[in-house]
Amino acid sequence: MALKSAAIFEKKDPFIKTQGADLVKELVQSISLKYIPIFAVLQKTVKTIVSKIKVIIQNYGQFILKMEMDLSLMAECELLMPHSQQLMMI
Repeated sequence: MALKSAAIFEKKDPFIKTQGADLVKELVQSISLKYIPIFAVLQKTVKTIVSKIKVIIQNYGQFILKMEMDLSLMAECELLMPHSQQLMMI
């Protein structure tokens, strides 16, 4: 964006063409050199956090499914208990 602005100013004023555009380009390059590595690290950090959250959600989902299966098995056992006690009495 700033480079496009510099190109527009270059066409309008010869002074800006020689000095102003160079200053804008230098500013953009210095900002790029300072902040692009920071953004790259932040992007990598965010990706790592998101992937860890996905793993946690998957593990939680598996835990819930296991709990549901355990509860249904317990419910089935409770339903069968009276019948087994009746069979033992016979």
